[in-house]
Amino acid sequence: MKHNSQPIQLLNQVSQSTENLQLTITDNSVTWALYLIGGKLQYATHSLQSWETVKHYLLRLGYGEAAKANPRMTHNVLGNHPFIQQVVNSLVAQGYLDATQKTNLLQHLTQDALESLLWLTDREVSWRQADYSPSGEDTALDLAPLLNSLQTRLQEWQKLSPYLVSPHQRPHCPNPALLKKPVPGATLSHNALNQLAKLMQGVSIRQLALFVRQDELKMAQMLVPYIKNQILQLQAPKSPLDQLPQIPSVQDHHEPDATAIDKPEQTSPNVARKKYKIVCIDDSPTMLDLMETYLGTETYELLTVENPMQSLSTLFDSKPDLILMDISMPGINGNRLSQILKRSSVFKEVPIIMVSGNDKMLSREKILAAGATDYLAKPFTQKSLLAIVEKHLLATVSA
Repeated sequence: MKHNSQPIQLLNQVSQSTENLQLTITDNSVTWALYLIGGKLQYATHSLQSWETVKHYLLRLGYGEAAKANPRMTHNVLGNHPFIQQVVNSLVAQGYLDATQKTNLLQHLTQDALESLLWLTDREVSWRQADYSPSGEDTALDLAPLLNSLQTRLQEWQKLSPYLVSPHQRPHCPNPALLKKPVPGATLSHNALNQLAKLMQGVSIRQLALFVRQDELKMAQMLVPYIKNQILQLQAPKSPLDQLPQIPSVQDHHEPDATAIDKPEQTSPNVARKKYKIVCIDDSPTMLDLMETYLGTETYELLTVENPMQSLSTLFDSKPDLILMDISMPGINGNRLSQILKRSSVFKEVPIIMVSGNDKMLSREKILAAGATDYLAKPFTQKSLLAIVEKHLLATVSA
C-alpha cells in the first residue's frame, strides 16, 4: 500500500499497531525503513547511514575496538536485510559486540534515523507498508515515548535554525583574531574556543562533538553565538549528507525569542497572486540557506548563487523579479556586480537589495551609486527580510 502523510502523523499511527510491519518512507533521494514487531519498534535506518555512521556511534558509546573492525559491507540496501543490520550482526559474529552492546548500538542508530525523519515534519511524504518477518528480536522500543523525546529535541534544534540547518554543516573560523572578541550569550572560555577552532579542519558539528565527547545538539548550542556574530562560519555538509532533511523552521511563536525565527506576517494579496522569482547571491552557503528558510519555497521561486562570476549566464537566463546580493564577496564586489547587471536591459527594472554586515558599506548614497534599490543589514530577522522583499515587489506591481 502506498499513502501520503506527514511523518509524525504516520509514526503516531503505526505506534498503535500490533502487527509485524516494515514501513518504508521516501523523500527525494533518501529512504527510511522502520521495522516493527507486534507494535514495538525493532529498529529504524535510512539509506544514507553508512559504516561511518556506525563508527560514529561505536566511538560515542565507547566501543573503540569495534570501530576498528572491518564489517566487509560495501553499500546500503533497504529491504529484509538492511545494511545496518548486516553491519551490526557482522560485529557480533566477529566478537566485537555482545548482545547488550548490540542492542545499545541499534537503539542509537534508530534514534539517529528517526531524528532526521522528523525533520520532514512540515511536509507530506510517500510511504509503503509491508509485512515483516523478523529474524530475531534485537530491540523492543515503545515508539510513542521515543517520538515525544525526539519532538522535544526537535524544538531545541529549531531554536538554532536561523543560524544553522544541519549538524553535518562544517564550522570554521576565517579570522582567528576574532576569537578574542567578546560575544553576548557565549558560554565557552577563550581557551576552549581556541581549542575547538583548531579542531575545525573540515569536520562537521557532529564530528566536532564526538572529539570533545559532547552531544551534537549541545555542541551546536555552544557554537551558535559565535555563528550569529560571524566569528564562525558554516560550510555545507559533505555529499551525500547534504541530501538529508534540514532543521524545519519554526511555524508558530507566541512569545518573542531572540534565537527563534520570527513568525512571518501575512503576505500581501498583490504579492500572493504570482510566485515571484528571487535570486539570492552570497558566497556563504549558510546565509543562502538562511534566506531560503526565511523566504520559503512555497511563496517564492528561489535561485541561490554562491559564485556569481561562474553563474553570470544563469543569472541572465533566470529573469528574476528581485535580487538579494551580498556586498563583500571574493572575486567581485557586490556594488560592482550591481553596476554590471544594471547595464543590461534584463535587469534595468529589477530591484536589487544589497546585504552586508558592514555598516560602513551600507549607505543610501553608495547603494544608489551602484544602481541598487535598497539595502538590508546583517544579521536580519525573517520579518525584516520579508518586509523589504514585499515592499519592492509591490512597487514593481504598482509601477
